[in-house]
Amino acid sequence: MYNDIVSKMLPVERPPLHNAVREIDEQLQAGIDVLNWKSHGIDVFLSDTMTKVKSASDVLQQLKKNVVKIRTDLASWASEPLFVRNSKPTAWEDLKADLNPRLIRRYGEIHKGGVRMHALMAESNKILRVSKGMPSWRAYVAFVNRIVSDGLRDVATTSLQYILGEIKAIKEGRKPPILEISLDLFGNTENGIMFVPDLAAKADGTGLRDIVNEWIDGFLHVATLFPRIDEPDISVIAASDILPEGCTVLGSSTT
Repeated sequence: MYNDIVSKMLPVERPPLHNAVREIDEQLQAGIDVLNWKSHGIDVFLSDTMTKVKSASDVLQQLKKNVVKIRTDLASWASEPLFVRNSKPTAWEDLKADLNPRLIRRYGEIHKGGVRMHALMAESNKILRVSKGMPSWRAYVAFVNRIVSDGLRDVATTSLQYILGEIKAIKEGRKPPILEISLDLFGNTENGIMFVPDLAAKADGTGLRDIVNEWIDGFLHVATLFPRIDEPDISVIAASDILPEGCTVLGSSTT
């Protein structure tokens, strides 16, 4: 059990568990230096040592279980896109009416998961019995926060890749367009022709590029659904931190 503790601890787990492991080492060293199998009190020594080892092992296992639970939630959120198109071209308002309830449901799942993650971190801190201001704990929290940030990036990536895949299929003629775009021959333009929605961005936010940007904003909104793990009282994860390059790629695909 002791060997498992030493061999399975991650570098970031060692500092918070340092005192527990040090106590075990000191206990074992005392046994090596003083005791033999015929010494008085050997049973008490073995019992005390096993209690310390089991306690440290239980703490380490619980830390790892809590991180596994966090990773499991993140993987579940990233397993399917936030956006799913209709099988045929759909007017933006109709598509938005279908999309919004799905987004609200998924956002709710992610928010509740974020609350669970904060509760798991509070549990980890409690069983470690360390101050939240200690450098070792803050380093551990930063480690978990990076896991969460990467997981949220995967959630956004899944949706962006889905849209990119649909755009590619449309360009190759394997699927119909996502949006229904009509041609108005009596439009208020110089040549009397206009697309609805307009293919470019518009001041009122109704252009095709505005619609795509709204999709992107919706995907990146997952970063704002619960506070950061490392700074729960002051901020959320910046959307630009989870996938800035993906937005550029998707934006260029719509030009």
